[in-house]
Amino acid sequence: MKKYEQIYNKYRNDILQGFLKNKQQLPSIRESCQIFKASQTTVEHAYDKLFVEGYITSKPQVGYFVSINQTRIK
Repeated sequence: MKKYEQIYNKYRNDILQGFLKNKQQLPSIRESCQIFKASQTTVEHAYDKLFVEGYITSKPQVGYFVSINQTRIK
């Protein structure tokens, strides 16, 4: 499994299991680079996939936020 997929799966599972709540801010890309010991490009790829699939939203110059309602998942 590629590194970006591991990061994507970690955040996706945390969202689906309720560890990350709706409107909660994700770690910055820079922080995630340190957490996962990955390059910025790798983390951006994972965040982009989460964004495209509707799990997170982006606020320019603020960060990434969970954008999925837990009741919608069930």
